[in-house]
Amino acid sequence: MRDFGSLLTPPTKTKEAQAFVDNIKKATADMERNSSESPPNIFNRDITLDEIKKITDKSKNNKAPGLDSITYECLKNTTSAKALMVLFNRCLKDGLVPDVWTKGIIILYPKAVVVTRGSP
Repeated sequence: MRDFGSLLTPPTKTKEAQAFVDNIKKATADMERNSSESPPNIFNRDITLDEIKKITDKSKNNKAPGLDSITYECLKNTTSAKALMVLFNRCLKDGLVPDVWTKGIIILYPKAVVVTRGSP
């Protein structure tokens, strides 16, 4: 799987550049086929309650909450979905996000040490 940096960095080779452009065209065509709106309108309209519900319903239960201590189970009801919709649309309109969204918890798990015969 490709990392996000390679997706955002334009390729330098001609063959890679053409593949990059082809992927963008395919993604745009897929969006047009799956929506009655043109791509610019897709990105400039408000987030809908149905979109929020679709994402929260796909989220797995019994997962650890983040810094805000909110679990996925809490987000799956209609009241929470409406609050998220209002919050997300306000963030997009104002161009600002809460500070807590810029922080995360990272837990490093060391790899198991494999001891082979003859290693020190």
